[in-house]
Amino acid sequence: RRCVQETETTRDSVLTLQVSIKPQLEDMQLGCTKMVNQLVSVSLIGDVNIWEDVNNLQQDAFPSLVLPGHQSSIKQVAYHHGQQLLVSSDSSGRTLLWKNRQAERIPEIQYKIGTSRLLFSCDLETLYIVSDDLNIISFNLANRTVNKTVNIGANYGGFCVSKKNPNVCYAASERNTIFVFENLAQVREIKVSYVPTAIEVNNDDSLLIIGDKVGNVHIYDLQEDKEIQVLSHSTSAVSSIAVSHGEDKYFATGDSTKIINLWSFSEFKKLTENWVFHNSRVTSLVFSQSNNHVLSCGLDSRVIVWDTQSFKRVADLTNIHRNGVNSAIFDEEGRIVSAGGDNLMKVIKLNNVTILSLIHI
Repeated sequence: RRCVQETETTRDSVLTLQVSIKPQLEDMQLGCTKMVNQLVSVSLIGDVNIWEDVNNLQQDAFPSLVLPGHQSSIKQVAYHHGQQLLVSSDSSGRTLLWKNRQAERIPEIQYKIGTSRLLFSCDLETLYIVSDDLNIISFNLANRTVNKTVNIGANYGGFCVSKKNPNVCYAASERNTIFVFENLAQVREIKVSYVPTAIEVNNDDSLLIIGDKVGNVHIYDLQEDKEIQVLSHSTSAVSSIAVSHGEDKYFATGDSTKIINLWSFSEFKKLTENWVFHNSRVTSLVFSQSNNHVLSCGLDSRVIVWDTQSFKRVADLTNIHRNGVNSAIFDEEGRIVSAGGDNLMKVIKLNNVTILSLIHI
């Protein structure tokens, strides 16, 4: 948990550098190297510590720069278009805020299990972080503090945020229950006769789109407080749902095998006959800001871009990550940011489908 400089002849310690005021197991250093006039070390959990001006370091000096990173599978990634801020979270629950390719760790947020969902409120002021056991945290981006935490203590069945009210969110549990929260205080509980596995809300907060364990998609009218439609997606659990931006034109559903469907809101009509180019579970779906494209990713390590007008594939990227792609989004320039089981995030330029850069610390 310290870096020690030794003399070449006696191997006696001549300088000890500190990494943490109160060292913990995660501060254990796995190795270090000297680069020109810098000393660089990496910790057990992936932090890179950098000491500048090595020749003039003082005893017990702390790093001049710490670059946090991920050391386990990155489960979720989200993008804040207003602040050009990227957020990532991994299977250990470590959550990082990325700006200009440098990361800021959120120390208060450290689950013992993985993150299932990262979403911004509609006013882009709050980040919702949801764990696999439905522990929900609202994080204030302006002052970098946790607003509130609620623990449902049930298996994750889906999570989404209101498109109109920045204080409202919806959580589904595998206990056949949909919870409605305002400021993370429960205001409503909806009992259903099926096991929810994915959930989204439309743009005016009037309808919930809920996927279940046997491949059905349920349309629930929040104003009438009743189910108004049941659609057949497939025979496998619905794993992801996405809604088009701004207007209720499309929604897309993906399942735990490989099937993706695009639907029309106007008639709840299936517009595609099973987009089936994935070979395994569809982990994430997202619409572009123009709604002209749908981005899908899966455990088959593929990222596919679909055209919502022609219903054709316009890009099919294979072997993007080892151990699958867990999440992917579009940034403000239309590039793809993907997160995978290889602890990597990749930024991919869409127009010529070339990888511009890798973020891996």
